[in-house]
Order: sequence, then structure tokens, then C-alpha cells
Amino acid sequence: MIAGKVVRAALTACAASAVTLAQLNLPEKSFWDARSVVLYLSVTVLAITVVHDATIAVTHALQANQIKSYGGNLNAAFAATVTSVVTEFGTPWDEIAVTFYRSKLFGRWRKLIRVGGVRAGARPINLNPYIRTRTGIVGHTFTEQAIIAAEWKDFVESAVSQGKSAWEQRRPQDRYGLSWGELMRAERPDGIVAQPIFNERGRPVGCASITGPLKLVDMNSPQMGQILNDLATAMYLIGPTPRGWWSFHG
Repeated sequence: MIAGKVVRAALTACAASAVTLAQLNLPEKSFWDARSVVLYLSVTVLAITVVHDATIAVTHALQANQIKSYGGNLNAAFAATVTSVVTEFGTPWDEIAVTFYRSKLFGRWRKLIRVGGVRAGARPINLNPYIRTRTGIVGHTFTEQAIIAAEWKDFVESAVSQGKSAWEQRRPQDRYGLSWGELMRAERPDGIVAQPIFNERGRPVGCASITGPLKLVDMNSPQMGQILNDLATAMYLIGPTPRGWWSFHG
């Protein structure tokens, strides 16, 4: 991509130089009279460049509107989810975080990339821009295609207190696929519950999570199930990220 831009810039510079020199009759008029084909080609290159740049500018403007609309829809869905959790469970509104991930790549390279999220509190909702499948609550939720919940802070603190050796002796599924280092740097919300997101063909395409001061009984309740279902429906209706989204948010 960079090489293409360099070549394009070089061709444009050469074409512009040729046209400019011909207009100035440098080195002399007869020189360019004998090279009319070069001038025609140079003018064509410049015209194509102008049209291309104008097309790119219009495309970027359209993409910016689509990206803004998409982000607004995401934030509206996140805010509605936070409101529902606070209303239903009485949790502090500034301690609830909602995050949405979409799957990218395939096979062993598949990752869940964070598309967006919201939290009113001061701490960031997630320091990692992506999550490997089969890793952590979110990764396992995507792989198992089922809602998974855990009192995560207690889980992590208990595991840390037992030490690295005990952790590495656990089965991979019992440690959510996390290495010791990943466990140590993992965020520690009191509770986390995640819901897989499916496309119109029923295939998993992402995952949404809710974190905050939540107990397992609350996260496994029918009320939370309805909240997660509403969130998943909203993410499905909002659809995939628009073209150019990752350039702005990647």
C-alpha cells in the first residue's frame, strides 16, 4: 500500500513537471513539439489523479457519516443496557461497563476485536483491543456459543493466592485458557457476564459483555438474561462495522 502511494506520487510529480516545462517552453518549444505523446500521457495522469482524489474525498465524507451513525447507535444500545442493569439490580451506574466485540480473521488467527464500549466511571473499560477465542470469559463465551458468568474478582484473587504452579496445573478450561501472565494482568471487575452475538445464519460473529458489582445469582437470573438478549438483538440489528471503521477506531 505504501509502495503504491510512492509510485503514484512519483508519476504525478513527473507528469506535473513535464506539463509545467512544456508550458514554459523549457528547454525549448521544439523539444516538446517532438514529444506530444509524453504531454498527452502527462495530462492524462494528472486528470486521473484529480478525479481519484476527488472520489476519495467524497468516499471519506460518506464513510464519516456512516461511522458517526454507527457509533451513535452503538452508544445508544450501550446506554440502554446500563440503564436496564441499574434499574433491575440497583448497581451504581458508574460501575457498570458494557463492551462489544466482533470476530475478525479465521481459524487459529481468529480474534475478538473490541468495537466499542461504555462506562461512566474513571477507569478504562478494557485495556486490551482484542481477545483471543477460548481465552477469558468473553473468548469462551464466543467459542462455546453460550452465556457465561463469573464472580471474576473472587476467581482471580483466589487463583493468584494459590500461586503460579497451582494455576498451571489446572486444566485449560478451568483457567479459561489464560496463562499465568494473562491472569495477573487481567482486569478484575466483581462480576462479568457475556453473551454471544449471532448473524442471520445463526453463526457467532461477536460477543457482548457486562461487568460491574454483580453477584452470580444476579448474572444468572432471568432478568439479566432478558437484558443480554436485548443487547444481543440490538448488536445484530446495528449490523457489522461500516467500511472505514477500523481506520478510525483500530
